[in-house]
Amino acid sequence: MRYKIAITGATGFIGKPLAARLAQAHDLISVARSEGATFVGDITQKATVEQLYAYKPDVLIHLAATNEGDMQALFSSNIIGTLNLVSQAPESLKKVILISSYAVYPSSKTPHTEDDAPAPDTEYGLTKHIAEQIAIHYCRKKGITLIILRPGTVYGPGNNKGVIHAFIRQASEGRISVSRDGSQMRSMIHRDDIIDAILAVLDHENHNTIFNVAGDEQASVLELAQIISMLAGKAEITHTPANTAKPGDLMISSERLLSKGYWRPQITLKEGIGDLLR
Repeated sequence: MRYKIAITGATGFIGKPLAARLAQAHDLISVARSEGATFVGDITQKATVEQLYAYKPDVLIHLAATNEGDMQALFSSNIIGTLNLVSQAPESLKKVILISSYAVYPSSKTPHTEDDAPAPDTEYGLTKHIAEQIAIHYCRKKGITLIILRPGTVYGPGNNKGVIHAFIRQASEGRISVSRDGSQMRSMIHRDDIIDAILAVLDHENHNTIFNVAGDEQASVLELAQIISMLAGKAEITHTPANTAKPGDLMISSERLLSKGYWRPQITLKEGIGDLLR
Protein backbone atom coordinates (compact mmCIF):
# COMPACT_ATOMS: atom_id res chain seq x y z
CA MET A 1 0.00 0.00 0.00
CA ARG A 2 1.26 3.46 -0.88
CA TYR A 3 1.05 5.96 2.00
CA LYS A 4 1.42 9.69 2.38
CA ILE A 5 4.06 9.79 5.10
CA ALA A 6 5.33 12.66 7.22
CA ILE A 7 8.69 12.05 8.89
CA THR A 8 10.47 14.15 11.52
CA GLY A 9 14.21 14.09 12.12
CA ALA A 10 14.62 13.29 8.44
CA THR A 11 18.27 14.31 8.11
CA GLY A 12 19.48 12.44 11.19
CA PHE A 13 21.46 9.26 11.65
CA ILE A 14 18.37 7.04 11.26
CA GLY A 15 16.07 9.50 9.48
CA LYS A 16 18.16 10.17 6.39
CA PRO A 17 18.52 6.56 5.17
CA LEU A 18 14.96 5.78 6.31
CA ALA A 19 13.58 8.68 4.26
CA ALA A 20 15.51 7.48 1.22
CA ARG A 21 13.96 4.03 1.49
CA LEU A 22 10.46 5.35 2.16
CA ALA A 23 10.63 7.62 -0.89
CA GLN A 24 11.02 4.56 -3.13
CA ALA A 25 7.52 3.31 -2.34
CA HIS A 26 5.57 6.15 -0.72
CA ASP A 27 4.74 9.86 -1.02
CA LEU A 28 6.94 11.60 1.52
CA ILE A 29 7.18 14.95 3.25
CA SER A 30 10.00 15.44 5.71
CA VAL A 31 11.08 18.04 8.23
CA ALA A 32 14.35 18.57 10.07
CA ARG A 33 16.36 21.37 11.62
CA SER A 34 19.01 21.11 8.90
CA GLU A 35 19.03 21.16 5.10
CA GLY A 36 18.15 17.97 3.29
CA ALA A 37 14.51 17.55 4.28
CA THR A 38 11.45 18.75 2.34
CA PHE A 39 11.61 21.83 4.52
CA VAL A 40 13.68 23.10 7.44
CA GLY A 41 11.74 23.61 10.64
CA ASP A 42 11.50 23.00 14.36
CA ILE A 43 8.62 20.84 15.60
CA THR A 44 8.69 22.62 18.96
CA GLN A 45 7.12 25.47 16.96
CA LYS A 46 3.43 24.99 16.12
CA ALA A 47 3.83 26.77 12.78
CA THR A 48 6.26 24.07 11.64
CA VAL A 49 3.79 21.32 12.55
CA GLU A 50 1.00 23.16 10.69
CA GLN A 51 3.24 23.29 7.61
CA LEU A 52 3.96 19.56 7.91
CA TYR A 53 0.30 18.66 8.25
CA ALA A 54 -0.80 20.86 5.35
CA TYR A 55 0.28 17.86 3.27
CA LYS A 56 -2.50 15.77 4.96
CA PRO A 57 -0.39 12.67 5.65
CA ASP A 58 -1.83 9.22 6.44
CA VAL A 59 1.16 8.25 8.57
CA LEU A 60 3.56 10.07 10.88
CA ILE A 61 6.98 8.60 11.68
CA HIS A 62 8.34 10.61 14.59
CA LEU A 63 12.11 10.33 14.96
CA ALA A 64 13.14 13.84 15.99
CA ALA A 65 14.59 13.87 19.50
CA THR A 66 17.74 14.60 21.45
CA ASN A 67 19.62 12.84 24.25
CA GLU A 68 21.94 15.78 24.85
CA GLY A 69 21.72 18.95 26.91
CA ASP A 70 20.07 19.88 30.17
CA MET A 71 16.52 19.04 31.19
CA GLN A 72 15.13 22.16 29.52
CA ALA A 73 16.63 21.15 26.16
CA LEU A 74 15.42 17.56 26.55
CA PHE A 75 11.95 18.73 27.59
CA SER A 76 11.62 21.08 24.63
CA SER A 77 12.76 18.63 21.97
CA ASN A 78 11.35 15.34 23.25
CA ILE A 79 8.16 16.44 24.99
CA ILE A 80 7.02 19.71 23.41
CA GLY A 81 7.83 18.45 19.92
CA THR A 82 5.81 15.28 20.47
CA LEU A 83 2.95 17.21 22.08
CA ASN A 84 2.69 19.54 19.09
CA LEU A 85 2.65 16.66 16.63
CA VAL A 86 -0.06 14.56 18.29
CA SER A 87 -2.24 17.39 19.62
CA GLN A 88 -2.37 19.02 16.16
CA ALA A 89 -2.84 15.73 14.28
CA PRO A 90 -5.20 16.20 11.32
CA GLU A 91 -8.16 13.94 10.52
CA SER A 92 -6.17 12.44 7.65
CA LEU A 93 -3.65 10.90 10.06
CA LYS A 94 -4.39 7.21 10.70
CA LYS A 95 -1.13 5.85 12.09
CA VAL A 96 1.74 7.18 14.22
CA ILE A 97 5.04 5.34 14.60
CA LEU A 98 6.84 6.84 17.58
CA ILE A 99 10.51 6.04 18.00
CA SER A 100 11.09 5.99 21.74
CA SER A 101 13.98 4.33 23.60
CA TYR A 102 14.80 1.50 25.97
CA ALA A 103 15.94 4.27 28.31
CA VAL A 104 12.33 4.37 29.58
CA TYR A 105 13.18 1.22 31.58
CA PRO A 106 15.26 1.13 34.78
CA SER A 107 18.59 -0.65 35.05
CA SER A 108 18.07 -4.38 35.39
CA LYS A 109 20.07 -7.62 35.45
CA THR A 110 17.52 -9.25 33.14
CA PRO A 111 16.13 -8.07 29.79
CA HIS A 112 12.97 -5.98 30.01
CA THR A 113 9.80 -6.94 28.18
CA GLU A 114 7.13 -4.50 27.10
CA ASP A 115 5.02 -5.56 30.10
CA ASP A 116 7.59 -4.11 32.52
CA ALA A 117 6.65 -0.72 33.95
CA PRO A 118 8.81 2.19 32.77
CA ALA A 119 10.91 3.75 35.53
CA PRO A 120 13.69 5.66 33.78
CA ASP A 121 17.04 6.25 35.46
CA THR A 122 17.96 9.26 33.32
CA GLU A 123 16.43 12.60 32.41
CA TYR A 124 16.52 11.55 28.76
CA GLY A 125 14.58 8.37 29.58
CA LEU A 126 12.10 10.40 31.62
CA THR A 127 11.34 12.74 28.71
CA LYS A 128 10.91 9.79 26.34
CA HIS A 129 8.50 8.15 28.77
CA ILE A 130 6.46 11.36 29.09
CA ALA A 131 6.43 11.68 25.29
CA GLU A 132 5.03 8.15 25.05
CA GLN A 133 2.24 8.98 27.50
CA ILE A 134 1.34 12.15 25.61
CA ALA A 135 1.20 10.23 22.34
CA ILE A 136 -0.95 7.49 23.89
CA HIS A 137 -3.39 10.08 25.26
CA TYR A 138 -3.89 12.06 22.05
CA CYS A 139 -3.87 9.07 19.69
CA ARG A 140 -6.53 7.36 21.78
CA LYS A 141 -8.56 10.59 21.86
CA LYS A 142 -8.31 11.05 18.08
CA GLY A 143 -8.68 7.39 17.10
CA ILE A 144 -5.16 7.14 15.63
CA THR A 145 -3.26 3.85 15.66
CA LEU A 146 -0.08 4.27 17.71
CA ILE A 147 2.94 1.99 17.41
CA ILE A 148 5.76 2.72 19.85
CA LEU A 149 9.21 1.30 19.15
CA ARG A 150 11.75 1.16 21.98
CA PRO A 151 15.12 0.45 20.37
CA GLY A 152 18.25 -0.44 22.27
CA THR A 153 21.45 1.51 21.71
CA VAL A 154 21.55 2.21 17.98
CA TYR A 155 24.91 2.20 16.19
CA GLY A 156 26.02 2.26 12.59
CA PRO A 157 27.42 4.46 9.82
CA GLY A 158 26.72 8.16 10.03
CA ASN A 159 26.77 8.35 13.81
CA ASN A 160 29.63 9.61 15.96
CA LYS A 161 27.92 9.15 19.32
CA GLY A 162 27.51 6.25 21.74
CA VAL A 163 29.80 3.69 23.32
CA ILE A 164 30.76 1.82 20.13
CA HIS A 165 31.73 4.97 18.27
CA ALA A 166 33.64 6.29 21.31
CA PHE A 167 35.59 3.02 21.54
CA ILE A 168 36.37 3.07 17.81
CA ARG A 169 37.81 6.59 18.12
CA GLN A 170 39.86 5.51 21.13
CA ALA A 171 41.05 2.34 19.37
CA SER A 172 42.48 4.46 16.56
CA GLU A 173 44.75 6.00 19.21
CA GLY A 174 45.75 2.58 20.57
CA ARG A 175 43.83 2.54 23.88
CA ILE A 176 40.19 1.94 24.87
CA SER A 177 38.98 3.24 28.24
CA VAL A 178 36.22 1.18 29.89
CA SER A 179 34.18 2.45 32.85
CA ARG A 180 34.37 0.22 35.95
CA ASP A 181 35.01 -3.44 35.15
CA GLY A 182 32.96 -3.17 31.97
CA SER A 183 30.43 -5.75 33.13
CA GLN A 184 27.45 -3.41 32.55
CA MET A 185 25.25 -4.94 29.85
CA ARG A 186 23.70 -3.24 26.84
CA SER A 187 21.20 -4.18 24.11
CA MET A 188 22.59 -2.97 20.80
CA ILE A 189 20.93 -2.67 17.39
CA HIS A 190 22.38 -1.68 14.04
CA ARG A 191 20.87 1.32 12.30
CA ASP A 192 19.78 -0.76 9.30
CA ASP A 193 17.95 -3.24 11.55
CA ILE A 194 15.91 -0.52 13.27
CA ILE A 195 15.07 0.93 9.85
CA ASP A 196 13.88 -2.51 8.75
CA ALA A 197 11.74 -2.70 11.91
CA ILE A 198 10.12 0.68 11.18
CA LEU A 199 9.31 -0.38 7.62
CA ALA A 200 7.96 -3.72 8.84
CA VAL A 201 5.51 -2.24 11.35
CA LEU A 202 4.48 0.36 8.77
CA ASP A 203 3.37 -2.43 6.45
CA HIS A 204 2.07 -4.99 8.94
CA GLU A 205 0.77 -3.33 12.13
CA ASN A 206 -2.65 -1.71 12.39
CA HIS A 207 -3.26 -1.97 16.14
CA ASN A 208 -1.96 0.01 19.10
CA THR A 209 1.15 -1.69 20.42
CA ILE A 210 4.63 -1.29 21.89
CA PHE A 211 7.69 -3.18 20.65
CA ASN A 212 11.18 -3.43 22.06
CA VAL A 213 13.70 -3.59 19.21
CA ALA A 214 17.21 -4.97 19.69
CA GLY A 215 19.72 -7.23 18.02
CA ASP A 216 19.99 -10.91 18.87
CA GLU A 217 23.05 -10.35 21.10
CA GLN A 218 23.27 -8.80 24.54
CA ALA A 219 26.82 -7.55 25.19
CA SER A 220 28.73 -6.08 28.09
CA VAL A 221 30.65 -2.86 27.60
CA LEU A 222 33.86 -4.84 28.07
CA GLU A 223 32.81 -7.30 25.36
CA LEU A 224 32.19 -4.38 22.99
CA ALA A 225 35.66 -3.05 23.78
CA GLN A 226 37.18 -6.49 23.18
CA ILE A 227 35.46 -6.89 19.82
CA ILE A 228 36.65 -3.45 18.71
CA SER A 229 40.16 -4.07 20.03
CA MET A 230 40.38 -7.37 18.13
CA LEU A 231 39.01 -5.98 14.87
CA ALA A 232 41.01 -2.74 15.08
CA GLY A 233 44.33 -4.44 15.78
CA LYS A 234 44.64 -5.15 19.50
CA ALA A 235 44.15 -1.74 21.10
CA GLU A 236 44.97 -1.78 24.83
CA ILE A 237 41.93 -1.83 27.15
CA THR A 238 42.14 0.15 30.39
CA HIS A 239 39.59 0.69 33.18
CA THR A 240 38.45 3.91 34.87
CA PRO A 241 36.34 4.54 38.02
CA ALA A 242 32.55 4.38 37.71
CA ASN A 243 30.53 7.38 36.61
CA THR A 244 27.57 7.07 38.97
CA ALA A 245 25.46 9.38 36.78
CA LYS A 246 25.20 6.65 34.17
CA PRO A 247 22.97 3.54 34.47
CA GLY A 248 24.30 0.05 34.95
CA ASP A 249 22.82 -2.91 33.04
CA LEU A 250 20.15 -1.99 30.49
CA MET A 251 18.74 -4.78 28.33
CA ILE A 252 15.52 -5.53 26.46
CA SER A 253 13.87 -8.55 24.90
CA SER A 254 12.51 -8.24 21.34
CA GLU A 255 10.49 -11.45 21.60
CA ARG A 256 7.13 -9.72 21.07
CA LEU A 257 8.22 -8.28 17.72
CA LEU A 258 10.12 -11.42 16.72
CA SER A 259 7.00 -13.50 17.34
CA LYS A 260 5.20 -11.56 14.60
CA GLY A 261 7.38 -13.27 12.02
CA TYR A 262 7.91 -10.29 9.74
CA TRP A 263 11.13 -8.88 11.23
CA ARG A 264 14.41 -10.23 12.54
CA PRO A 265 17.74 -8.41 13.00
CA GLN A 266 20.19 -9.26 10.25
CA ILE A 267 23.46 -7.68 11.38
CA THR A 268 25.61 -9.22 14.14
CA LEU A 269 27.75 -7.03 16.38
CA LYS A 270 30.97 -8.27 14.77
CA GLU A 271 29.60 -7.58 11.28
CA GLY A 272 28.30 -4.13 12.20
CA ILE A 273 31.43 -3.06 14.03
CA GLY A 274 33.63 -4.51 11.29
CA ASP A 275 31.84 -2.39 8.70
CA LEU A 276 32.45 0.73 10.80
CA LEU A 277 36.16 -0.03 11.03
CA ARG A 278 36.57 -0.48 7.27
